[in-house]
Amino acid sequence: MAQELVYTTTLRLHGPWLLEAKQLLALDEILEQIRPGEPAADGYAPTNKKSLTIFLSKELELESSSFKEAMTHIASQNEVAKGFEYFAQVGITSALVRLIPPKKIKRATGRRSRSLKSR
Repeated sequence: MAQELVYTTTLRLHGPWLLEAKQLLALDEILEQIRPGEPAADGYAPTNKKSLTIFLSKELELESSSFKEAMTHIASQNEVAKGFEYFAQVGITSALVRLIPPKKIKRATGRRSRSLKSR
């Protein structure tokens, strides 16, 4: 069996970035491919997580599981998206895609913002 060593990749480019809906939906499809396999013989099934946070104007955040779901959220229709953070994990394999303004990084240090949940 072939072995592969994968390194973390970080790419930082200055914006502004203009993304079309079809590009966001394509990202949904890519992250949807990260799925757990069949449970092992002992019944163990790997952890499966997926989340999307869209940073909106006025310090609002829309939490969803996909761009497709987020696009149907009525309360955010008139908001301007400032960036997003998309995370998917199965077992020890994870993918994180971030497109955020530099000041949003401070959010992790305890700054609180209002949140909208998509259901």
